[in-house]
This record gives sequence, structure tokens and C-alpha cells, in this order.
Amino acid sequence: MLLHFLNTAHISVQTYHTKLEQLTTLTNKLKGLTRTLGSDFFLQDIIETEFASGENPSDPDANRDVTPERFSKLEKELVRGKGEVVSIYIFRIYLQCNLLMLLAE
Repeated sequence: MLLHFLNTAHISVQTYHTKLEQLTTLTNKLKGLTRTLGSDFFLQDIIETEFASGENPSDPDANRDVTPERFSKLEKELVRGKGEVVSIYIFRIYLQCNLLMLLAE
């Protein structure tokens, strides 16, 4: 099954496994952000690894989607999530500064 997928996708077994490892790392980073942002911040299809086109999701050996489009989608969501974390952090600092200013008066 893997060889058929690789032949139709025109990538080698080594390239597929490298991309799958990169995809897993990226997905784990997104899952880590859900601990800060909440489980509803990202859509479920972002957090879960998608299967390659034509693959059976009930097959544990089914190939995953390692296309450049999938990577682009996940990277955009990672940037969005990190931006939200920074916004939350800046807002908390702003609140602390205001509190300190009120206490100083």
C-alpha cells in the first residue's frame, strides 16, 4: 500500500517518512498550544493527522497527508496560535501594570 501511494505521489519511502516525522512534530506543537489556548481554538482537522487521499481511515497503516498544502495549512495555524499566546501575554502584562499604577496612587 505504501509503495502504491509513493509511486502515485512521486516521492521516495525515505522522503515520505521524513515528511511524516516533520508533520508529527508540527502537529505536536499545535497540540501543545491547545493547553494554553483551549481545545476549541483550532479546528479538529488541524489537531488530528489527516489521511492521504484515497486511504482508509480505519487502516492503522494508512498513509498520512504529507502534501505541501497540508504543511502550509498547519504552519499558518501555528503562527496564528503563537500570535494569540503573545496577545494574551501582553494583555496580562498590561493588566498588571494598570493594577500597579492603581496601587501606587
